[in-house]
Amino acid sequence: MKPIQTQRLDLQEVNINDTAFIIELLNSPGWLAYIGDAKVREPNDAARYIETKLQKGYRDDGFGLYKMVLRSTGETIGLCGLIQRSFLEDIDLGFGLLPQYYRKGYTYEASIKMLEYAFYELKVNKVLAFTSLENPNSQNLLKKLGFKTDGIIKYGNTEEDVHLYKLEMEKFLEIQSGQVKAVSKSSTHSFSKFVTAKIKLLKGLGIEGDAHMGKTVKHRSRVRKDPNQPNLRQVHLIHEELFNELAQKGFTIKAGQMGENILTHGIDLLNLPRNTILKIGNQAEIEITGLRNPCSQLNGLQEGLMQALVFTDDAGKVIRKAGIMGIVKQGGEVRVGDRIEVIRPIGEHVALERV
Repeated sequence: MKPIQTQRLDLQEVNINDTAFIIELLNSPGWLAYIGDAKVREPNDAARYIETKLQKGYRDDGFGLYKMVLRSTGETIGLCGLIQRSFLEDIDLGFGLLPQYYRKGYTYEASIKMLEYAFYELKVNKVLAFTSLENPNSQNLLKKLGFKTDGIIKYGNTEEDVHLYKLEMEKFLEIQSGQVKAVSKSSTHSFSKFVTAKIKLLKGLGIEGDAHMGKTVKHRSRVRKDPNQPNLRQVHLIHEELFNELAQKGFTIKAGQMGENILTHGIDLLNLPRNTILKIGNQAEIEITGLRNPCSQLNGLQEGLMQALVFTDDAGKVIRKAGIMGIVKQGGEVRVGDRIEVIRPIGEHVALERV
């Protein structure tokens, strides 16, 4: 499997150096109660489990359970991945997390990436999952991911009953779609834009009536460097969830204030690969080019906002959270409430960089 990253995690193959983590995870209360006792107590037990269970999957199937590593600290916090079991016709999603990392959204974040891998890379049409009858947390997570119950089955050759769940690709694509929450534009180079009822996207140009419309760069800092650069910043999008995150830090931000043209909901914009197409409404299409590289004008809205949106994490990586930029591939009107379909590029996915 090629490297997979989420906003906060690296998903990596488990190796012999992970014996201490495997012992801790497989003897955690949640694992023992809901997955079972694998009788892994000593380093030799863990090494054997890694070789015969985890690495065997990588070799035989080309996928398996991967360790979830926090990108900020390098800590290994759990397992998440895909498993081909002898008693199931389709691959299933599996996960387990150390208890100190519960309720932080890590398993959901990793699971989304593994489901994308299953549907987009492995080209399967369905993914299964199962849980203990007494495991409401995992059941709720699967429902949040879009899984539907598919009855009760016996776990392998045992007499234990487990809930079976299934998720079909069509349903996953539906769940992964988003919605337009607000649209904005400005005919001048004002930092904030003005909320309006609709905007019109023009192919190859941008947004009609917006100061940043054009085939070549219109952002003044870019024009000063080279006015003939192609305009990769025709449309600016921000996810509404960012506003909620900022609110928890004491910032109150409204639509259009950070200069975005389209405010979305339900899409993890920052983790989309470059060249992703966002099909909005009946006709309009935007091709994602990169991350917005914001400036200190953000502090003009509220002091400290720039630092909340652009910072260096514990691993030394610069994190930019002020939205993404794109170009108009297909023109059309965009209105509040329009559905956004995410169409990821075929082949290798390239992470977004600043543009």
